[in-house]
Amino acid sequence: MIRSAQHLLLTLAVVLVLPLSACGGSDEDDVRSASEDFVAAFKDENWEEVCSLMTEKSRAQLERAGQVLDANGGCEGVWEKASKFIGDKAKRQLDDFEIESVKVDGDTATVTTAEAQGQPTQLRKEDGEWRVDFES
Repeated sequence: MIRSAQHLLLTLAVVLVLPLSACGGSDEDDVRSASEDFVAAFKDENWEEVCSLMTEKSRAQLERAGQVLDANGGCEGVWEKASKFIGDKAKRQLDDFEIESVKVDGDTATVTTAEAQGQPTQLRKEDGEWRVDFES
C-alpha cells in the first residue's frame, strides 16, 4: 500500500503537473500558463501554491493518500513528505517540461506532455480558474 501511495504521489508530481492561473487569454493559453505556474511552484517546493492550483476534490484525494504515508499538515504536508520520496532525478525531469497538446472542452481540459509518457493530465475550471483535477 505504501508503494502504491508513493507511486501515486510521484505520478502526481511528475506527470500531473497542471492547474490554474487565468491570465485573460484564451482557455488554451490559460491552461498552458497554469501548467507552467504549477511546475514552477513544484520546483520551488512552494507546497502552499501547489495545493492552491489543485481542485478541492484533488486536494482531498491527495490528503487521503497522504494518510498512508503518515503525512501531517494537510495537502502541503503531503507534498512535503512526498518530495522526499520523489528525489532529485525526478524533480530534474521538470526542467525539460514541455506541453505537447492542449484540448479544452467546456470546463475541462486535457494536457499532454512529453514527460507524461502518454498519460494526459486533466484540468477543470473551478471558480473561474484552471486547476489540476486528479478525480477525472
